[in-house]
Amino acid sequence: MQDDHSGIFRHPESGFRFSRRDLAVLILGAIVAVPLAFFSLQTATLILFVVGHFFLFCNVFRIRQSCELTWTAIFLFFFLVGSFFGLPVYTILLCHLPVSMTILFMETRHPSYHGIKVFAPK
Repeated sequence: MQDDHSGIFRHPESGFRFSRRDLAVLILGAIVAVPLAFFSLQTATLILFVVGHFFLFCNVFRIRQSCELTWTAIFLFFFLVGSFFGLPVYTILLCHLPVSMTILFMETRHPSYHGIKVFAPK
């Protein structure tokens, strides 16, 4: 499926971007998480946390892939260690939010940053 570059489905060099594939991931995340919430609210929250970060990192802030992979590795580490010790998912996610904020802070100040310019230094 090829995305057009007009209207809601944009793929600019910098700033916010949104494609049909991004829309599909968001819809799929919601389709999985909403019914799952009736059985396991923590698992549904985990799915929405990851999908939300996908959207922010890839479409809004457009961070470098190396930082995405760093975020993922740290997230998996926190999740595995937290699960091993029986921590609730909410605790694991709250512990991981400073990692997300740090990566976003560092990325918006990087010379190659090309996401939204709201937080970038002038």
